Amino acid sequence: MERSSGASRFFPAIYRDGVFLHWLRNTAVAYGVLIVVSYVLGLLKGDLAASVYQWMAENAASSGVQDESGGISALTLFLHNFRAMMSIILYGVIPFLHLPALLLGINAMSLGFVGAHCVNNGLSLFVYLVGVLPHGIFELTAVVLALSAGFYVCAYATKRIRTKEKGIFMAAFSRAAQLLFLHIAPLLLIAALIEAYVTPSILRAVMGA
Repeated sequence: MERSSGASRFFPAIYRDGVFLHWLRNTAVAYGVLIVVSYVLGLLKGDLAASVYQWMAENAASSGVQDESGGISALTLFLHNFRAMMSIILYGVIPFLHLPALLLGINAMSLGFVGAHCVNNGLSLFVYLVGVLPHGIFELTAVVLALSAGFYVCAYATKRIRTKEKGIFMAAFSRAAQLLFLHIAPLLLIAALIEAYVTPSILRAVMGA
C-alpha cells in the first residue's frame, strides 16, 4: 500500500482523468501540426518569418534571461518559463473561452516561423533542430503538459457553471497544481540547465566555431 501511495504522489490523479488525457492528445497533435504549418508558411512568407523572429528576439532580450555577452542564466530561464507555464494554467480558470488555445498557437507557430527564418537565412534545418531539441525535448513536453492542464481546468470551470456541481473545479485545479510542481517544474529545470550549459557547446561543435 505504501508503494502505491508513493506512486500516486509521483503520478498525480490528473493522469487518470479522461478529460485531461483527451486534452493531452489533442494538444500534442495541434502543437505539432501548427509547428509544421507555420514552418512551411514561413518558408513561403520570409518577411513574416523575419518579423516573428525579431519579435522573439526582442522578447528574449527584455526577459533578462540573456546577459550582455549573450550567455543564458539557467536560474533566470527556469523562473521565466515556470511563470509562463503557471500563467497558461491560470488562463484556464476563465470558463468557456479556452484561452490556453491562444498561447498554444503563439508558442507553436513561433517555433515554426523561427525555424523557417533560420533556413531562409542559410542555416540548415539540421543545425536549427540541434539548437532546439536537446533542451526542447523537456521544455516542449512541459509546454504541452501545461497547455493540457489549462484546457483541463477550463473544462471543469465550465462544467462547474453548467452543472452547479460543487467541488469539481477546485479538485481539477488542485490536480493541475500538482502536475505543475511534480512534473512541469522538473522538466523546465532540466531544460534550462541543458539550454544554458549544453546546447551552446553542441552548436559550436556542429557549426565548427
